[in-house]
Amino acid sequence: MSEGTREMRRLRVGSAGGSKASASGGIADELSSGGRGIGARIRGVNVGILDEQVLALVFRALNWDPQALCSVARVSRRLRAVAERVLWRELCVSRAPRMVSALTTGSSASSGRVGGGWPALAKLLLYCCGAAGAGVRGHFAPVSRFSKTSGRSFLSRRCGGDLLYVSDPCEHAAAGAGDDEDVGAYRGVFRGFMRSRTRACLV
Repeated sequence: MSEGTREMRRLRVGSAGGSKASASGGIADELSSGGRGIGARIRGVNVGILDEQVLALVFRALNWDPQALCSVARVSRRLRAVAERVLWRELCVSRAPRMVSALTTGSSASSGRVGGGWPALAKLLLYCCGAAGAGVRGHFAPVSRFSKTSGRSFLSRRCGGDLLYVSDPCEHAAAGAGDDEDVGAYRGVFRGFMRSRTRACLV
C-alpha cells in the first residue's frame, strides 16, 4: 500500500471520529438542556394558579374553616405562602366582603393588600383577645359583625375623614364581678392607618 493511500485512510478515520464526537456532544447538550426544561415543566405542573385554584375550591367546600386552613399552612413553606397570598384573603372576603372591598380601595387596591396582611385581618375577624385585666381569656369568635357606622363613634371630630371598621362588642362576664357586670371587647381596623388623621394626632 502506498504512502498516499495510508494518509488518505488516516484522514477519513479522523474525520469520522470527530463527527461522532461532535454528534455525541450535541446530543448530550440537547439532552441536558431538554432535561432541565422537562424538569422545570414537571416542577411547574403544580405551582402557581393551579394549586391556588384547587386549594380555593377545597376550602370553599369547607366554608373556609380557619382551623383547617391553619393546619394546611403549617405543612410547608410553599403552602404557607399560598395561604398568606390567597387563602386568607378569600376567607376574609367570604366573611366580610364589603369591609374588604372598602379596605382595599385606594392606593393599595392594585396590589390587593391590607395593612398587616391577610392573616392578621382574618385573626381580627375570628379571634377576640379578651381582657387580661378582667380575667377574660382570648377565644375564637366564629361570628362577628364589623360596621363603619360604629367606627365613626370611636373617631374624634378632627379624624372624621378616616375609615374605621369596629366590631360589635364581645360580651364577657368579668371575673369576681356581679351577674349584671360584663366586659365588652371591641376589635377594629383602619383603612390606610399609616396615612390616617388618627395616627397623625396620636404621633
